Amino acid sequence: MNNLGSRIKFLRDSMDMTQQDLGNIVGLHGSNIGRIENGKVFPTADILLKIATHFNVSCDWLMMGENAETHICDNADETNLIRLYRQLSLKDKEIIQELIEFKLYKAEKGKNHNLKSSGLTNTEKNNLVG
Repeated sequence: MNNLGSRIKFLRDSMDMTQQDLGNIVGLHGSNIGRIENGKVFPTADILLKIATHFNVSCDWLMMGENAETHICDNADETNLIRLYRQLSLKDKEIIQELIEFKLYKAEKGKNHNLKSSGLTNTEKNNLVG
């Protein structure tokens, strides 16, 4: 992936999207996405930002690639999870967010419980937790 167009195509293909699908999201016709991917036109800043936001990557990564700050989702599991999440209704997204927050709360509570029974001093526990 050595240019902006190939990176956009890679992201779009990784989410099984057509050029028209992406065009609908960013407010362009699919043929314009094709011209961007083929390097015939460069997207405006607002389109670039919409593409980066949709795929959860930085504009720097889109424009400069591997030498820039890496994109947020570094593995297929995260990319797939985001793709599935984006298909949910707003209500279902709220439920998923609450579930994640609950799981994190339980994990933190379990970590603190394990520390209480560990025999460590309070200073040692604080160093481990935070």
